[in-house]
Amino acid sequence: MEDGSNTTANVAGAIAVSLDLASTPEARSAAVAYLESVKGGDIHLLANASLRLIRNDCSLEIRLYGLKMLQLIRNKSYNTWTVDVLNNKDPRMIEQDWPDG
Repeated sequence: MEDGSNTTANVAGAIAVSLDLASTPEARSAAVAYLESVKGGDIHLLANASLRLIRNDCSLEIRLYGLKMLQLIRNKSYNTWTVDVLNNKDPRMIEQDWPDG
């Protein structure tokens, strides 16, 4: 099974191309399409790549994108909770029902 380092490198490269004004419009749109495909794919691969992107050895732009992808994962997990859990005001109940992913 892939350890995610290739995906992380591809995502970091796609982020750099999408933010680079010197890139051609075709290259930027291809990079954005790749990033959208990663966000819509396997959540474990997305989480692994996101955590690798927020390390100190990445640029601030790439780290920010990694944090945004982690927010996306949180929102996807939040959408899997039942109405009963969401209506419960006790935060301990939400912690117990957090998806193990």
